[in-house]
Amino acid sequence: MADRHIIRFKDIEIILPSPPAARLAGHFRCEVYECRELMNGKSIEIPKTRRVVGEFPNIITNTGLDHIGNGGTFGLYCHVGTGSAAESINDTTLDTFVASQANASYGPTGSVLWWTNGSAPFWGNAQKKYRFAPGFAGGAINVAELGVSPQATTGNLFCRALVKTGGVPTVAPVANDEYFDVYYTLRNYPGHCNNVTGAYDDGSGTLTIGVTTYNYVIRTAYINQNKFWSRSLFGGFNPVYEEGFYSRAEYAAPTSSLGTLYQAIQSTVDTASHSYTWTNGTGTYVNSSYTNSMNYQLGLDEGNLTGGIAGFTGFSTLGAYQWTIDGAVPKDNTKIMNWGFQQTWTRHAL
Repeated sequence: MADRHIIRFKDIEIILPSPPAARLAGHFRCEVYECRELMNGKSIEIPKTRRVVGEFPNIITNTGLDHIGNGGTFGLYCHVGTGSAAESINDTTLDTFVASQANASYGPTGSVLWWTNGSAPFWGNAQKKYRFAPGFAGGAINVAELGVSPQATTGNLFCRALVKTGGVPTVAPVANDEYFDVYYTLRNYPGHCNNVTGAYDDGSGTLTIGVTTYNYVIRTAYINQNKFWSRSLFGGFNPVYEEGFYSRAEYAAPTSSLGTLYQAIQSTVDTASHSYTWTNGTGTYVNSSYTNSMNYQLGLDEGNLTGGIAGFTGFSTLGAYQWTIDGAVPKDNTKIMNWGFQQTWTRHAL
């Protein structure tokens, strides 16, 4: 069973205790406005015509949770419709599909705007924008439902929502000569801290490595850094890519201790971020499991810290966490060490 989660062919295997489930929630904001069309084919928004016609949370479908595990880019299109059937986690299509629109150029990467709160309340946000041109429905339309999908055609929904005001289903009227902007925000709530107050909520217990049992403590890490909590939410569960290498992890020697929520593992000797070059990756995702693993390997010439390894920081696109153990795992140039952790994800209760 362990080989499913940790890379094979190892002398030392460490499966760290799992972080809390990543809690995900979505939110729609819909705006309409008028433009003056210019002779060169461009348009200028007419001042004071923009208005919000809907702002409401959504249901992430079971298919959507699988999109997270399969690591695809699932926010490519917004779907709009006129159906009124109640939302369900089993929805895969809109009730009455009318049209779709690809995400617009938006944010620092061209398609996503992201931000992470640097102080409590803590959460990571990734937002996409979809712009429907006038007449997209062949005339005026009362938009009653929306969804986000990786495809232009109906189906395969990551989420679905009825347009609501004060929690009550309604419609968003769009005239034939109006633009319709949809903003979809995906939010990630961190575990092992009170995201409202910022208070620590460490996890603890025992962990067996080989024949030795250790006490461990786990805490959230780098809580204010976009790359771990918001930047890649629309790419699903994956290693964090940065600085020319595929992923990142950190480890520390004895005398290591947990950092604050803004930090990672701390150590007075052989502090370690021998990072960015290791063999690593995710496990094989199984649909409906909403769980996968992040795996790292330290080769013969890596991780040979004085006294062994006593602390770890692991990362994914769903967050960052740090672990310490009350001892040290010996590691030298005769041993390969594989280590990793499982990550689950679920819907945040709105």
